[in-house]
Amino acid sequence: MFDKIKKKYPKAWEKFEKFVEVDMRGYGEIGDRIWHKLDKMDIGILSGWLFRFFDEQGIQVFITPNYDPDENMGDFIQGGVAYYILADKKEQQKLPFNSRTEAEESAFTKAFEILEEAK
Repeated sequence: MFDKIKKKYPKAWEKFEKFVEVDMRGYGEIGDRIWHKLDKMDIGILSGWLFRFFDEQGIQVFITPNYDPDENMGDFIQGGVAYYILADKKEQQKLPFNSRTEAEESAFTKAFEILEEAK
């Protein structure tokens, strides 16, 4: 997933790499090995960095399952919702995500697109 994002949104990806590089300072060789291979990593490993990175860029990403108050639980199989907020604009995707990972992939891809297009 991230190798495609790196190619499609190079300016935004470079900012993300710098963010992780700064965050990993102090971890020595391990930190160097990690941030040089970000585009090969799983979203489960990067999601914490991605949420913090986009928060700092002014793009808030929210992932939430559909919520049924009668059952008191959410279920991505019924259609997760990914929210992206940039300044006063709000975009929303209601798609039948099968997992939180799919919803995160959709949301972070959109966030990279928004950041790439920002001036």
